[in-house]
Amino acid sequence: MEKTKLNSLAIVIVLYNTNLDNCISYKTLSDSIKNTHLNWDLILFNNSPDFHIVSDVAKIVINSPKNEMLSGAYNFAYRFAIENNRSWLLLLDQDTEITIDYFNNLSNVLNNGILPIETVAVIPFLKENNKIISPHRISFFNLVRSPIVNPGILGGHITAFNSLSLINVDFLKTIGGFSSNYRLDMLDYWMYLKIYKLKKQIYLMDTCVKHSLSLNNFENSMSIERYKQLLLSENKYISEFNFPHMLFYKTRLVFRSIKQFLVYSNKKYSKITFINIFK
Repeated sequence: MEKTKLNSLAIVIVLYNTNLDNCISYKTLSDSIKNTHLNWDLILFNNSPDFHIVSDVAKIVINSPKNEMLSGAYNFAYRFAIENNRSWLLLLDQDTEITIDYFNNLSNVLNNGILPIETVAVIPFLKENNKIISPHRISFFNLVRSPIVNPGILGGHITAFNSLSLINVDFLKTIGGFSSNYRLDMLDYWMYLKIYKLKKQIYLMDTCVKHSLSLNNFENSMSIERYKQLLLSENKYISEFNFPHMLFYKTRLVFRSIKQFLVYSNKKYSKITFINIFK
């Protein structure tokens, strides 16, 4: 059996309703990683039956006949990583602009042995319009999310975006891979909650990557049905905690409903949020 290397990683890009010409992650990946000392394989997982993806860069291309969501795509990549003796799994969505600086930093981290044994995730700063959008420290019953500004080893309750999360494969084995209870929304929150509950650590690299946050224009990017699914996932995630967390979550929904009523042209969002308070 081939020995697992500490600097070996499987990289998965999950695509939805886009082709490779419009996939920022794919277009910036190959130029950014080629001169680094990393042992890597790329998996393209296309969740759009209406698109057919072909690539000579990827080790594997999956054109799924149905939308397997994030958890399905990630679990495929997780199994690939195990079968091919990869130490790490790098998650990428289609909208992340990957830089040479990111992979140079990642190569140094993985090749220089600076990670404590309890470190199971490596992440960069993600920014949009020069504002940190990941990672955040969670506090006060999940009500407060504070951007983290200093790199280094992170402990406590941290959350970060899925994209550019490098997750240790052995850690994934201990939690059984990615939860099918969070097929799309809140999967990143669930993952980092697992890291927190198991008292593991995260390494935040001193490097920034641009990321497009699609939910910034909420009404245009999220349909009513999609929003209903998001609320279900939020409720499921909060149920992982005790009653006070749920109480504060419901309180937050009250304020969200009011804001949606005042700001959004489509008042259905506000109505759905209000109804969910009593579920």
